[in-house]
Amino acid sequence: MKEAENISGNEDDIQKLNDIINFCRANYNITHNKTYDLAESGIEICEKLNLAADKNILKTYLAFFLWHNNEPQKAISIIYSISEKLLANKNYLEFSLGVIITSLIEWAKGNVELAFNTINQAFDELKNKENTKVAIIRLNWTLGVFYFDLDEIEDSFYHYQLSKNSLDHESDFSVVAYINIGLASVYKKQQELEKAAILFEETLLYSQTNNIWMVEARAFHELGMLEQINKNYDKAYSLFSKSYEIRSENNAMPAVVSSFISLAQIDIVKKNFSEAEIKLLQALEISEEKNLKPKISALMLHLSGIREQQCKYKESLSDLKKHYALEEELKNIVKNNKNAYLQLNYKVQKAAIELEREKEIGLLKTSFVSTASHQFRTPLAIIQSNAELLLMLVGRIDNQEVEKYKKITGRITGEIAKMTEMMDDVLVLGKLTSGNVHYNPQELDLVEFCKTIINQFNLIQEDGRILEFEIVGEPCNVTLDSKLLGHTLSNLISNAFKYSVGQDNPELTIFFKPKELIMSIKDYGIGIPKKETSNLFQPFFRAKNAMEIKGTGLGLSIAKEYIEINKGQISAKSILGEGSCFELKFKR
Repeated sequence: MKEAENISGNEDDIQKLNDIINFCRANYNITHNKTYDLAESGIEICEKLNLAADKNILKTYLAFFLWHNNEPQKAISIIYSISEKLLANKNYLEFSLGVIITSLIEWAKGNVELAFNTINQAFDELKNKENTKVAIIRLNWTLGVFYFDLDEIEDSFYHYQLSKNSLDHESDFSVVAYINIGLASVYKKQQELEKAAILFEETLLYSQTNNIWMVEARAFHELGMLEQINKNYDKAYSLFSKSYEIRSENNAMPAVVSSFISLAQIDIVKKNFSEAEIKLLQALEISEEKNLKPKISALMLHLSGIREQQCKYKESLSDLKKHYALEEELKNIVKNNKNAYLQLNYKVQKAAIELEREKEIGLLKTSFVSTASHQFRTPLAIIQSNAELLLMLVGRIDNQEVEKYKKITGRITGEIAKMTEMMDDVLVLGKLTSGNVHYNPQELDLVEFCKTIINQFNLIQEDGRILEFEIVGEPCNVTLDSKLLGHTLSNLISNAFKYSVGQDNPELTIFFKPKELIMSIKDYGIGIPKKETSNLFQPFFRAKNAMEIKGTGLGLSIAKEYIEINKGQISAKSILGEGSCFELKFKR
């Protein structure tokens, strides 16, 4: 990783842009000003080279800087404008960071349900997609924060632990650190102070080693609070001071307020009321500027107590009234938040659990299918070789039994072919259900593409039939994954010939319409019973009138999955005894 000062204008623009993006990803939560400046210079390169996707990546880090510097409205505006594009371009790191920013902003505003729904929707968006591990870790960490704030400690611990268990050589050091901070905070809340202290100390060392100043300051502060609980006030004051110095140096004003309050609390215990008042007034000035109402409420209560000790009773009463007024306002917000939270009916938690279960099941299914498919191939190969050996030995015998043996070995070989075909289809289906199919859309000359497939089928038809081809409308190039489309068309064309033996030629028609593209594969064969058409695309389903015709019952299921991955739709119409027509529709 290059340091910021080593990313120079002497580099090639693309290399410089890559260095900037990598720097932002590694340092967005550590060196805020440098990240912001580099992101802006990277955006200038993107605009010059017309690189929209990279520009959106860098905008995410600008939004993080704005949020961190207490400009939430600007930050959320940026994220809302780029979120869908980040998702479409598979920039899941930045997509998840944007989700965290928007959900935490809504949370701070008291929009609990919207914050939860933002996370919930993100889980749905990332479902069954590859390379989302870090994004899922981040989302679970955010849920840990939310549940902790709601005093739902078990749920908070569950999501923090879920994030921690998913870590594997994680390169985003701040994610690791904040997960540990979250877990330690849960231990502290549960009065398991020794566990909390150990984890806070580990996190402190980790943050110092990896230069994560925000976490370092938080760890010092939390360790100070543990010492305060144990009434080791001098030690607590020293730790709070270290935290304050780091936060002040990095201009983290809301966090500075927390440091001032904690330091003032120690001053009050030691009866240094003048020192405490100075700190609290500094904290109040920051809080009023940033509109930090919970902080202002706490500060007014502390100031009231100090002024009472100083015999300033009028000022003390005034501060106390302000505290109670703010407390009433905040209680209503909390009450509304709790109600909104309860109305969620744990949808988010369930979504997260179901997502993890589905992933586990998907991996297990893929592993089983792959292993089973390969394990079947070995005995099938042995049976095949022995059938061939038997046929070869029988061929040396000059008697009338030879033809019988040939028929027997022919049946064995035929069944092996069926079994092998089914194993191939099951393996493909396993990849589909676990989301492991690569989607690579490219511009395609559809007419030429179809002609190539048609010629391949026309050459192998033993009954002399051909696939008739018709074009309706003005042909144009389309953007599709040719591999997925080719597999689908091959399956449908093969079926059209297979289920219409002895009938008229099947037909392939392409309708080029202004807003959509329709491909129709029609045959004049046995058709499908009306009651059975609803199950046509289910795995292993075969219509009753097709049982005697070779097939696995997986082809149409796979074709449907491939079409949907290709952003299209497939439908079927059929009349028993007259034929079937399959339509593929794509938007243009």
